[in-house]
Amino acid sequence: MNRILLQLIPCLAVFLAGTTHAQSQAPVDIQLKEFGTGNTWRAGDTIGIRVELTSNQPGEQQYWVEWNLPTADGDTAQYGRRIALSPGQPRDLWLYGPLRPWFTGDTGMEIGVRTWEDADPGARIANLRFLPRSVGPAQLTSTTSLLGVLGTRQVGLEQYSAASGALNERPVSANEATTVVSIPSIDQFPDRWEGWRPFEALVWTDLEPDLRPSQEAALVEWIRRGGHLVIMLPEAGNPWNLGADDSRRRTSLSSLLPDQPRRDDQVPLQLLMPDLVKSSNATAGSRTISLRVFKDLGGTWDSTDGSWHSVHALDDGRVYAIQRPIGHGLLTIVGVDLTSQIITSLQLTLAMESNGLVAGLPEADRFWNRILGRRADTPRTFGLQALENAKFLNRSRPSGRLDITDRLVSEPIAMSEQAGRGLLLAFVLFLVYWLVAVPGTWYILDRRGLRHLSWPAFFAWGIVFTLIAWGLVEGIQDRSLRVQHLTVLDHVSGEDEQRAVSWLSLYAPGYGERTVELEPETDISSPPRNLLESFSTVDGRSNSFGNSMNIPIDLDRRPDAAIIPGRGTTIDLTSHWMGILDRDEWGRLLQEAPDDPATTRYDAAGRPIGLRGAVISNLPATLEDVQVTWIRSDRLPPQTLTRGPDGEYPWVRSVQAGAPSNRGHAWALGTLEPGDRIELSSLEPNRLNTFSQHLLDTYRPMETNGFDISGGVLNESQRRRQLEALSWYNQLEPPAYFGSETEFIQTGITQRSIGRELDLSDWSTRPAIVITGFLPDSKLPTPLLVDGEPVESSGTTMVRWIIPLPQHDPAAFDL
Repeated sequence: MNRILLQLIPCLAVFLAGTTHAQSQAPVDIQLKEFGTGNTWRAGDTIGIRVELTSNQPGEQQYWVEWNLPTADGDTAQYGRRIALSPGQPRDLWLYGPLRPWFTGDTGMEIGVRTWEDADPGARIANLRFLPRSVGPAQLTSTTSLLGVLGTRQVGLEQYSAASGALNERPVSANEATTVVSIPSIDQFPDRWEGWRPFEALVWTDLEPDLRPSQEAALVEWIRRGGHLVIMLPEAGNPWNLGADDSRRRTSLSSLLPDQPRRDDQVPLQLLMPDLVKSSNATAGSRTISLRVFKDLGGTWDSTDGSWHSVHALDDGRVYAIQRPIGHGLLTIVGVDLTSQIITSLQLTLAMESNGLVAGLPEADRFWNRILGRRADTPRTFGLQALENAKFLNRSRPSGRLDITDRLVSEPIAMSEQAGRGLLLAFVLFLVYWLVAVPGTWYILDRRGLRHLSWPAFFAWGIVFTLIAWGLVEGIQDRSLRVQHLTVLDHVSGEDEQRAVSWLSLYAPGYGERTVELEPETDISSPPRNLLESFSTVDGRSNSFGNSMNIPIDLDRRPDAAIIPGRGTTIDLTSHWMGILDRDEWGRLLQEAPDDPATTRYDAAGRPIGLRGAVISNLPATLEDVQVTWIRSDRLPPQTLTRGPDGEYPWVRSVQAGAPSNRGHAWALGTLEPGDRIELSSLEPNRLNTFSQHLLDTYRPMETNGFDISGGVLNESQRRRQLEALSWYNQLEPPAYFGSETEFIQTGITQRSIGRELDLSDWSTRPAIVITGFLPDSKLPTPLLVDGEPVESSGTTMVRWIIPLPQHDPAAFDL
């Protein structure tokens, strides 16, 4: 027996070697490198995956690579791109697609490689079946926010995560969990904007900006569509080419940057401490740093133009952080290198000597909240433990809770009326058939002694009612192609392009293939990359058809177009569109009165006291539930630590917990008819209409005045309030984490699993006017075409119109 085994071992070795050799000689090797940008993903998001491809065939050849994902109807969408490979030379390729809300780390997926023949994909020659968890990604829940760090140093942003460090855990001081992921290499940057879609903001820390043109274009388009990029300038050098005169060195991103700032060396670090930490006892000693100064409010130096506004400045007026809108997003430049050795050494010193009074350098709620438009505090473990020891930590569970889920959009786009009528007709027809064919026929035949004809009679009645049913179906069948939608439409005054996020249900009568697309933007020199994708809800997993088909989608040509099967039912889609609206249909939305533009009124001391100007409605119909929000130049006092007989305690003063950055006001105006004006001077600011009070009174889910959280169908008022809450999500009242063991603290949390791209909170830290309202029974603003023709549409459009205002720096910095 042993001799036989010894004889079989060489044969087995030859077999295994041959198997290994055959596998290595597959036409193309496929390796999954990242599932989601930064190897982080969230079910229900559109994400990018990075794959490495190596050709084992002779000579350079073209291939088609596709990622197969299920649609809401059970079809397979093949998101593909073409790539040229040389033998033995690995190349990375990004593929993009929408994930279903029910996906997990154990959901099976497939990537395929096809030949490229006559400008079309050919036969499949390789494939990779994998599970998302195979590359060890971080899977976020649908209620977790995502921040990205472009580099290795997180510069205090990690404080937005739970103090325990647990993934997807909500901090006690915030409405939702936040994850901060570091992306340490340019090679991990996606080359299309949708790869950055899951991120709320990106902070560039210690990476060299050596971007490929496709990566740079993707980053810029992500910003224009509502993203926020923060660039931290390094202590030495000018890698971003600020102020470069050579046009050959100016790129799509660098052209958005300011001129070269002034470099001030040997600046005492102590001057910067009030912006970095809350403790007044924290000292930097004799340490000095280099500071990039963009504007000197106490002098004449100014390297910015009117598009930039000051964010952070020293007490002497030297501005070292600036911000500007780019399309619908923001770009921030920070002129102090928080990754420098001096800052790092001070952070270590403070960690050992401050007795827990300093949570980090910088502290996120002190430095980053103003930049990122957040208001939640970021207490760490030591501060929370100190609160608990002092009996000041609120351990009560939230007494109110609002979950903003996909039913916000799935209910208003559902076309259930026709289906309900059909089901009722089918039930009535079957009831009549049963009454006639069974008891009726039996009774008549029995009376006449013809009971032996029962079965032929039943068969005859079956034919008769079949013909009746066929006739009724033909008569009542809805043959009109139409769309039901819910859309959020944004416009920033001064920008040419509008942005629209739409959820829609397309009713496609009959059977056969339909070409569905967003009309290309021909009036724009560099058309935006719009998206049209399948949409499904968490509860829609079983909504599939037996006759599934493959739907190829070319990611490089038309990610906003697809040939889909028509089955005489509805198809749920979502679109991300940016372009220029049809003026004949939508006019100019809202506009400032040409003879009376919107401005801020100031008193003799330079303090903002109100608005002046007028806004005119050019909308095609009445705008309902109109709200006007004014964010002022003057800021609320910065948070400070609580003081007692023994000095400072490691928690903020309770009256300042979760405070917003800027003062503001909000007014509810009712309706606005086409052609009517909003006289801004008539809006009087007072203590009762402050922005923070408006958010508290209107959206906080308390037991006494919260939304219906029972899971029932939302009414129209509730739906509108939830859309408004999403518009200011990061400025909503945070849960109260201060309390005592002797009293019950009533508080609430608001969590979202949809609509992250709708948050306008970045505008809450700079002067602006934001006007919102709703157009019921409106046409779909997004230019959707089916088989090359516009589609009849109806639904609700939320209009959001933003007027950036100039900042009055003396009021902002109390100079």
